Amino acid sequence: MAHTAASTPPPLTRASRADMAAMFAVCFLSLMLLVYVGIGEAQRTYVGFLSSKMAAQGEIVQNAMAGHLRAGLPLRQFVGFQTLTTQIFESDASVVLMSATDRSGKTVFANQPQGATIAADFDIAQDAMRGDKMHANERFDVRQSAQYITVILPLRSKFEEVGKLWVVMPRNVAQKAVNVALIPMLLLISVLSAVQLVHHARNWN
Repeated sequence: MAHTAASTPPPLTRASRADMAAMFAVCFLSLMLLVYVGIGEAQRTYVGFLSSKMAAQGEIVQNAMAGHLRAGLPLRQFVGFQTLTTQIFESDASVVLMSATDRSGKTVFANQPQGATIAADFDIAQDAMRGDKMHANERFDVRQSAQYITVILPLRSKFEEVGKLWVVMPRNVAQKAVNVALIPMLLLISVLSAVQLVHHARNWN
């Protein structure tokens, strides 16, 4: 009884290998393009999340100052700014500056956490106003410059706005968070590209 030899796939030709390499490159680059688009959207979304958190932290100080201001007392006579802001720094190390300015824009109070990288004499109001307006409503505005995300909250007396409260965070906080999430995504892309390559190699065989 004759035995039939098991058929073996023919070896890949140089042209086949080139086609597979091209297919892998196209697949990889297509997935990378999707990641690039996704990174921009992820950063915008995360900045929105951070600014909402910063606004909530700012409102702790804003609400504490509201009773003082609505009683008709001057902004500079408020007691407790340093204590309140220090507590916020201790709960969130990404906030690097909180300050209060009067209606003329002059800084009345300012506080930074220990080891903050922002210069003590840095004009955050000027930096923020030169940046892009990311969000604005009755509660707060969000500005983004090349270096910082700044949330600006109004300080009001019973009759008018008497100043502003500024909450500042480095812009790279959002970038670092997105970059951390990017690592597993890149690994997934590599795996998907490899799976696609193996699939096409079997089809050629």
